[in-house]
Formats: sequence, structure tokens, C-alpha cells
Amino acid sequence: NARRREYIFCILLSSYIAGILWLTLFSRVGTETRNILFPFHSYIEILKGNRIFLIENIGNIILFFPLGVAISYSKLGKLKRAVLLGFLVSLFIEMLQLIFALGIFEVDDLIHNTIGTVIGFIISKKVNKNFEIKLNGDSIRIIIILFLCFLKKRLIFNLISNQ
Repeated sequence: NARRREYIFCILLSSYIAGILWLTLFSRVGTETRNILFPFHSYIEILKGNRIFLIENIGNIILFFPLGVAISYSKLGKLKRAVLLGFLVSLFIEMLQLIFALGIFEVDDLIHNTIGTVIGFIISKKVNKNFEIKLNGDSIRIIIILFLCFLKKRLIFNLISNQ
């Protein structure tokens, strides 16, 4: 039963990783590089009546919520680690968007993605106090293989649909 739960967790986690990378990187076409380094820039825009920024902020929080849940279930299940991992994963994505001109590098995205991770972590810890997934080497390999299979399928689909 525990092994089955671990495999289900691996499938869900690899699907989530593939999905988040697809949404934030692989589904985009590079055009230009821009950045907004001023923290809480989106709040100024929201106060000016620009609701797009509100939707983006909420979307970023929701996007990283599952990462917090996954961290809470793993042996990494400490709040400080959740904050750090949420920030680092978000920074990794933002840096790739900047380097490959796939979006706007925004400090607000780092903030909201990290908040989403923390909210997911806290809620998950409160709901499932004794639930833990022990990821060993086999589990990590399964996550990587499933992620690569998903990625390969999506890339082949894109190549076919672009011809």
C-alpha cells in the first residue's frame, strides 16, 4: 500500500513538473527579453484598475500550490525548505524565461510563486499531519522517466502540428 502510494505520488509529481515547465517555458515562443525588478509592481497596476495583474498573481499562487503540497509529503517537509525550494524553482523558471526571451522576468512572480508554495505546504501539513512519502533512488528515477516521456510526447506533438 505504501509503495503504491509512492508510485502514484511520483506520477502526479512528474506530471506537475512537466505541466509547470510546459506552461512557463516550453509552450512559449521567444520574442523579447523584459524584466520588472520593482517588487509589488503588480499591486500598483491592480490599484490603477488593471485586473490582468490580479489574475496573474492569483494564477502564480495556484500554480505553485502543488509544489508546497509535494514538499510537505516528502522528507523535505520543513517550512524553511518549502520557502527556499519554492523560491529557487521560481527563480530557475524566471531565469530561463529571461535567458531565452520566453516571458517577463518579474520579481512579483518570485514572490507569488513562493507564497503559493508556502500556502500549499501549510494547508497540506494541517490536513495530513502523519502522511509522508519516502522518495528513494527508484522513485526519483521514475519521476525523471515519466517527466521525459511527457516532454518527448509534447515536443513530438508540437513538431507535427507546426508542419
